[in-house]
Amino acid sequence: MRRLDVSTRPASEDDLSQVVKIEGYSNRPPWKMDAFRAELSKKFSHFWVLTDDETDENVFAYVVFSLPGDQLHVQTLGVERDSRRKGHARKLLRDVISFGLRNEAASVALEVRKGNEAAIKLYQGLGFVVVHVRKGGYPDGEDAYSMELRLDRMKIPVDPETDFDHEESDARAVRSKKNTV
Repeated sequence: MRRLDVSTRPASEDDLSQVVKIEGYSNRPPWKMDAFRAELSKKFSHFWVLTDDETDENVFAYVVFSLPGDQLHVQTLGVERDSRRKGHARKLLRDVISFGLRNEAASVALEVRKGNEAAIKLYQGLGFVVVHVRKGGYPDGEDAYSMELRLDRMKIPVDPETDFDHEESDARAVRSKKNTV
């Protein structure tokens, strides 16, 4: 089976049913349709999907994040079951990190269940560190790790061939100060 070429793009209303399905088995408790729909229009929110280049219809993964100030916060991320371990979450997170660098974010923050070893390994591989443990942070009592990646201390090269071009593709993208002067 050949490897699919994938691209990141802003989510649309048409993607919501696939995203909600993925969310249902990716996160506990899962976000509902209305929560995702609301993210499509929030001022500081960004909602991206990873799709196949061939049809641009099959959603393999998604991420919702916000940048209301200088800290970018990943709110939810999910990967379709049959598409796991193919680098899709890593690609989305690299795109989010690139967005943060372009928009002068000081850090990227996220929260993960203490028992989600695969996600923790992925985040640590990208440079995230645990900065806080929130005891009983989830409704079922599981602890939550607050993880952070400091962007103000690093530079990740932006590869125009593989990184999502946020400024052209996301109409709500926050422009960096140097691009608006």
